[in-house]
Amino acid sequence: MNAEEFIKRCEAGEKDFTGISLREVNLPEKVTRLKEAGKISQSFRLDTQGLIFKNAELLGVNFYRANLCNADFRGANLKGSILQCYLDRTNFEDADLRRVCLARTSLYNVNLRQANLESANLTFTNFKNVDFWKANLRCANLRFSDLSQAINLQTAELEGAYFGFFVLEHFRDLHLNHDLNEFSEAHLKRQKLLEEYDSGKRDFSKANLSRVNLSDVNLEDITLHFADLRQSNLSNSNLQRANLSHACLTESDLSNSNLEKASLSYADLSGSTLRNTKLKEATLDCARLDVADLYRVDAIGANMDSTSFVGANLTEANLRGVTLRDSDLRGVDLVRANLVLANLSYTNLCEADLSYANLTYSNLIRTNCSKSKLTLTQLEFTDLIETDFSDSIDFETADKSVAIGWKIITPDGKITKTNNFYL
Repeated sequence: MNAEEFIKRCEAGEKDFTGISLREVNLPEKVTRLKEAGKISQSFRLDTQGLIFKNAELLGVNFYRANLCNADFRGANLKGSILQCYLDRTNFEDADLRRVCLARTSLYNVNLRQANLESANLTFTNFKNVDFWKANLRCANLRFSDLSQAINLQTAELEGAYFGFFVLEHFRDLHLNHDLNEFSEAHLKRQKLLEEYDSGKRDFSKANLSRVNLSDVNLEDITLHFADLRQSNLSNSNLQRANLSHACLTESDLSNSNLEKASLSYADLSGSTLRNTKLKEATLDCARLDVADLYRVDAIGANMDSTSFVGANLTEANLRGVTLRDSDLRGVDLVRANLVLANLSYTNLCEADLSYANLTYSNLIRTNCSKSKLTLTQLEFTDLIETDFSDSIDFETADKSVAIGWKIITPDGKITKTNNFYL
């Protein structure tokens, strides 16, 4: 259906437009042109009150000043549309309202239950008895909007939403859900930190940045010594040479971030996500990364001595030349990991999965590999002195050619004292 047909059917009194498709249409301008061409009555006004648009595709449609009272948009896709119009008892349940413009609009008794309003422009908007039950307001701009009479806002997804200082104070007066205040305060903390960083400040030691969204930002050379960064979002950020020693980063998101030459000594990253993160030459000695996700992490030359990785995912990780002396890697997934020239002496690899991993030229002196899985593991030129392989799986499939072995505990519990045992 094109815009002209839609307008003519509205003029004829049709109400049900379920499943129609309109894209990039400026309805006010189209109405004016049709009047000028004599195709519709001069008295016609775009009154869509009570119309049914269920499951319709209305991408980038301009409804400016249209009457959408009592209209039914359940399940409709209005992505990028302009909805600066009359909205009273309008139903947007399950609608896609990403990047819509509702700025300077008043909404009364509107249903936004489970609607997707991600990145929507909602500035200076009045939400009276508007139901936000489980709506998505991530990264939405709610600056200077009145949410004092909104319903179920505490159930909405508000990560990254911008409220502004005025609204935050208003929320405090209303005693809304603690999580909502926490999201708002987190955004203000982000703003303050970035403003101070841009002004030249670099030392934010002991800062409380828990649950703050610091993704996609440049924070190279920043100092966050002893900072509280629990459940924070640092994904896609530049943190080269950052000092995060002793910081608490439990359950944080550092995926795709650049932490090259950063200091994470004694930091707690338990349960955090570091997928595809760059950790080249970073320092992580005595850090905790238990149950962390380090899939395809690039940590060439990193110092990870005395670090705990219990239950962590290091699948396809690039750990070439790392030092992991006296570290705890029990139950770690190292499938297809690159550990060439790595120092794993005195490390605990009990029950670790080293299938298809490359440990050529690595140091496994007095390493505990008991109950580990060694399916086609590459151990060429590896130092296997007093290494414990008791109860290991697929030990016979590992490539041990030219490895140097002495006093190795084999899977059957026997100790071999032959020098160069695997030559």
